[in-house]
Amino acid sequence: MSSLGRFLEISIPTEDVEDSLSFYRRLGFFELPVGEIRAYNYAVVSDGSVCLGLHADGVDQLSLSFVKPNIARHSRTFRDLGLELEFERLADDEFNEAAVADPDGHQAFLLEARTFSSSPLEKHHLPLVGPLYCISLSCAHLESSLEFWELLGFELADAGPGRRVCIEVSGLRMELREENRRRPPVLNFRPSDLQQCLTALKQQDIDAELSGDRCDLKAPEGTALVLEEPAP
Repeated sequence: MSSLGRFLEISIPTEDVEDSLSFYRRLGFFELPVGEIRAYNYAVVSDGSVCLGLHADGVDQLSLSFVKPNIARHSRTFRDLGLELEFERLADDEFNEAAVADPDGHQAFLLEARTFSSSPLEKHHLPLVGPLYCISLSCAHLESSLEFWELLGFELADAGPGRRVCIEVSGLRMELREENRRRPPVLNFRPSDLQQCLTALKQQDIDAELSGDRCDLKAPEGTALVLEEPAP
């Protein structure tokens, strides 16, 4: 387990939880029951492997959330690593959570406990868009970003073309790509047959156009999704 704890969800802000929920369900994700910990509207969808949390409040950018029991006890660990917490909410009468951010502002949340029930389905269940291959994050300086995430327990998986690397932790794969300007995070999916995937999406009234060997989608809340067939 990493310094962050066990990976829980990709947390996504949305002004209309129901609209976003409908979109991801049409992609083939299924909804999970959530607890009453959040004081705002909150929903979770899953493909049996990765979970997406849809937040009406409390999250201002796509972030990663991890379960880390006894957060208060672990705060010193992060400071010993030279990392400052973005915030700490630690009190007996509230749900404890904290956050850290990488050099480019991408956040990772630490939660005291799970906020939804675990998935009842097997990992082989896949949405129409195929499995999530990775989350792509842009960064100004690859080495600095890589150092930050490695401090938190991510391990180098492989180096891609150009200034980019893939890192992994707790079943989560993330791509760091050095770019001149920061771009929003991207969810990369790998359908086995891209043309068949586009046909299925259109049957769900989701407009998707092929551009070269990939397809770009945008969720109602603005999350960017890229669909690409696995490399041969």
